[in-house]
Amino acid sequence: MKPLVSAGLAQGCTGLSLIGIIFLSVLSYLFAHEAEALMHDLAGSGLTGSQVAKTCIGAVAIYTVFFLFCGSQVLVARYQNRVQLS
Repeated sequence: MKPLVSAGLAQGCTGLSLIGIIFLSVLSYLFAHEAEALMHDLAGSGLTGSQVAKTCIGAVAIYTVFFLFCGSQVLVARYQNRVQLS
């Protein structure tokens, strides 16, 4: 099986996806617990902290899919480099 993207791009995508997952998870937690610094910006928008937290969780799910895909591409690239037919 050939990787769809190069190993370098897959590693970069995996790293950025992991950072996105962590960052959005923290934001989701803060919005769910209605952190005052974040809730101040939502004052006139009609949104609640729980609504924004759910949106962040949705984005975490999307980043998790990217993380799994890119991580699998890293593994495929490593496996392909190890097994080469002459």
